[in-house]
Amino acid sequence: MTGTKKRLFIAIDISPETRLRLQDAQLRLRAALPDTKWVKPAGMHVTLVFLGYVDDAAEAAVKRATGRVARRLVPYDFAVEGIGGWPSARRPRVVWAGIKDEGGFEIAAAELTAELATIGYESEERSFRPHVTLGRIKNPRRPEDSDAFTAAAAEVGSTYQHARELVLYCSTLSRAGAEYKAEAVFALGNDTGIDTNTCL
Repeated sequence: MTGTKKRLFIAIDISPETRLRLQDAQLRLRAALPDTKWVKPAGMHVTLVFLGYVDDAAEAAVKRATGRVARRLVPYDFAVEGIGGWPSARRPRVVWAGIKDEGGFEIAAAELTAELATIGYESEERSFRPHVTLGRIKNPRRPEDSDAFTAAAAEVGSTYQHARELVLYCSTLSRAGAEYKAEAVFALGNDTGIDTNTCL
């Protein structure tokens, strides 16, 4: 693996039940947003920090930093609810599912950003807003069905779950879409990570 680089990010996973509900929401939106590249349910997550392309030595440092942050955090509850679009639901470029919590995602992202800065990573300039990306629209335009987002949001409802782990993911890009594989998993409240090394 010497000399190779992996495209890495750190995320919180969502439950299988939530993935199924979000997949149903995608089906409701397909007719209204026909030029959308939809995220596969297995790839749905809440990104905390995107790292970009990282070599082996830097990846080891990232894992240590992520472990230090995981040890300081505690598990927390959150809900996935609502469907929206960026920059607006009237002419979206990205379709997303919203997150409702008591600040756990913001704390985790801030802690990671600060810890990663100590090993040379700069934070993104845009503000952090936790969400689950459902699809990216190739040619943004007004949805053909003005009630599509309302119907999709009703399909999702509110799904409550627990954040218990930080996951270091590797992203492989292809024409078929991005594929995500876990590189390491860190339980919140514990700095001992489990290496999976699935992105080879």
